[in-house]
Amino acid sequence: MKFNFTKKIFLNLLFVSSSILFLASCNNDDDASELVEQNVVTADVSKFDLSNGLDANGGKIWSKTLTANSELNVGIFNFSHDVTSWGSWTGFTVSNSNDNTDHIKSEGGWIPNQYGTMPKGGADGVGTPFLVSYADQYNLNGELKVGENIDVNKFSSVVKINDTTNKYKAKSVKLAISPWSYYGVLNGDQFARKFVKGDYFAIHIYGVSANNQITTAKPVTHYFVDFRNAVGNISTTWQDVDLSTLGEVKYLVFFLESTDMSAGYANTALYFTMDKLKVEKL
Repeated sequence: MKFNFTKKIFLNLLFVSSSILFLASCNNDDDASELVEQNVVTADVSKFDLSNGLDANGGKIWSKTLTANSELNVGIFNFSHDVTSWGSWTGFTVSNSNDNTDHIKSEGGWIPNQYGTMPKGGADGVGTPFLVSYADQYNLNGELKVGENIDVNKFSSVVKINDTTNKYKAKSVKLAISPWSYYGVLNGDQFARKFVKGDYFAIHIYGVSANNQITTAKPVTHYFVDFRNAVGNISTTWQDVDLSTLGEVKYLVFFLESTDMSAGYANTALYFTMDKLKVEKL
């Protein structure tokens, strides 16, 4: 009996010791997960101040959307922005518009109503801020090849990581289709035709290194509309897109591609909407 009692105490002590070690191990794993999360930096525009923004249908847009030489920065991220000589903008702006209706017959048409997203707000909900981009057409300037040196200033839709101390690799982003593009594809408009079987509308995302070289042989491609095999539904929600294959990046460059073309140019409105861009600190 003494032996059994001693053995029982020993086993209990062993169980307690093992439990402590297990808990310590779990705590270490939790710390590691926490550290990984701490290394992920998100371009979070959910609290972007639009109180003094320009009025837009269903909300407001960044106050400097139509102001030349304005910088759009969110944390460590710089979003390209430019204003043309005729007063139009390219690159990125911020909007909280909850409007996702078809403006083909509205007064002024789509131009004053270009600031929505089909989900009616950012990834945080209806009426929350998100990014709108007017981007370049894919392949208009030729294929970009891995290792090729490029001038990112040539392109409209570019995100730069401003942090000069740390290095980052691309992680993920949420993307959604713009109402102007959506209704152009669905019904056609004054420029675009209705999509049929074989058509698609896609975004291509390239990584660019600190020495201005393309990081991968292929971009990340996401299809907003994919009728290549059959006419189907078009997603009107935020879609998670994995960017990890782009590797270490200093810049991300975005291009849009449509199968609806005339004289080498896309007829589909070259807009997309974006939220929660994430990079991971190396």
